[in-house]
Amino acid sequence: MWLPFRNKAPSAGVTIPTESAVILQCESEGMPELRVINQALDRIVGSEAFPWQLSIIIDMAEKHDAGLPTSAETEVLKQLAKEFRSHLEANSNAAFLASITWNGTRQLIFRVRDPEVAHAYLTTLTADQSPVRQFDYRIDKDPAWALAGQYLRPGRAAVKHRA
Repeated sequence: MWLPFRNKAPSAGVTIPTESAVILQCESEGMPELRVINQALDRIVGSEAFPWQLSIIIDMAEKHDAGLPTSAETEVLKQLAKEFRSHLEANSNAAFLASITWNGTRQLIFRVRDPEVAHAYLTTLTADQSPVRQFDYRIDKDPAWALAGQYLRPGRAAVKHRA
């Protein structure tokens, strides 16, 4: 789904912190779910530098009955995530927030400075007649980071529990 853009992100000089992954295994709607959360973004919550949230949902081609990817599919998804990240994070336009694997899908979530740059890149991929995997994306304006909270809060709890 595409939402129109207004008020581009300011070119704030916020440094993206070094990633700090928190891995959570849980269950959602009776299916196993694996979340990888970049808890380092918790240090810049509310930053005007990343007022948009981008969610990319990739459909798996090969999965187990539980909806998790096969070993071969995991490798394909890792490569796709690497390519998405390489393009989206170029020039510090995006910061990786989370990856969620559940029910035959892998969702990649980013915080974004300029949504038009991300949209231009993703549009070229969606026009491909034979993509590696089908995917859809959505970009939402979220200057208060409310959407990000649903991922960062469980990560905070996991980090606090470990301490």
